[in-house]
Amino acid sequence: MQDSHDVNDFYEIDLFEWCRELWRQKWLILGVTLFSILASGSYAFMENPVYEIKVNLFPPSNSDIADFNYGRAGSSGLSPFSIKDIYSIFAEKLQSDALRRQFFNDVYLPSLSESRKNAGQDKLYADFTKDLVITVAGRDASDRYYTIVVRSQDPTKTVEWASSYAESAGELARQAVIANATKEAGVLALNYDQQIATLREVGLQVRKDKIEHLEEALVVAKSVGLEQPPLITAGSSSELMGRVDGELAYMRGSKALEAELKNFKSRQSDDAYISGLRDLQIKRDFYKGIELKKIDGVVYHLDGKAELPGSPIAPRRILILLLGLLCGVVVGASVALFRGVLKKNQRRVRGRTEA
Repeated sequence: MQDSHDVNDFYEIDLFEWCRELWRQKWLILGVTLFSILASGSYAFMENPVYEIKVNLFPPSNSDIADFNYGRAGSSGLSPFSIKDIYSIFAEKLQSDALRRQFFNDVYLPSLSESRKNAGQDKLYADFTKDLVITVAGRDASDRYYTIVVRSQDPTKTVEWASSYAESAGELARQAVIANATKEAGVLALNYDQQIATLREVGLQVRKDKIEHLEEALVVAKSVGLEQPPLITAGSSSELMGRVDGELAYMRGSKALEAELKNFKSRQSDDAYISGLRDLQIKRDFYKGIELKKIDGVVYHLDGKAELPGSPIAPRRILILLLGLLCGVVVGASVALFRGVLKKNQRRVRGRTEA
């Protein structure tokens, strides 16, 4: 029992002894703390600062997308683009790997020093994905918006990259919407072309039937020797005029029939005589013109103006210095207590040996 008690005492130091030991080795603790502060300060002030900028991209307004809906209202059969349609296309382009790769090759890589370019494509692309991040906020689709977060050691680059990336995504989305709009307009114009061709074919066939009918009437008129139309009495004029274009067409006389036949056969186009043709031509030309129209629609709305970040987000020098101070005190105190324990144990062992 005595031996067990001695072993426990061997390692025991009460609180007052701790405090006295720490005070005796205050210069050791102070030295370790100063060294820790100097080391952390060297890191904090030698490490390159990192700046960050966040750019919020909100859905466009109805006036922003009005140009995209040119010719898509009314009875056109083309559904107007909604804000959700346009913003969904923009979001797809904004988060696409194709745009990220293009920006990496065209903007990010040329900005690096020659020494950093030797790090390898995979490593550089991994760093790039950390420096440029796309986040989404909002619970529902109705209030959802996207944010571009850019980090760089150059504050000017953060603004340039965020603005450039948003503009590139916006242009890709705008071109996609324009391509959809012009393609649908082209299909509609082609449909009108087919309707026009059908009406012209029917008009040509009607003219051929008319020529055949007049030629038969001319044969009859010549066979009966009727050159001029006969005089029509008042009592029978209404009934006779109702049939003069039908089975009694020969009653017009051979001269009138020959003149009418000549006119039909020399006609170059039946467009002026086809009902509804001009309306179809106007609609067709309108939708063909959409392909040539300059469309200036907007696919996103920038929340304010991207401004230079005022202070870096890293390194956090004050925090690093405080952590250095704390670590120095803890390590210094731990070393001091450990030395104190060793000295006390050595004295106890020496005392027992002498006894």
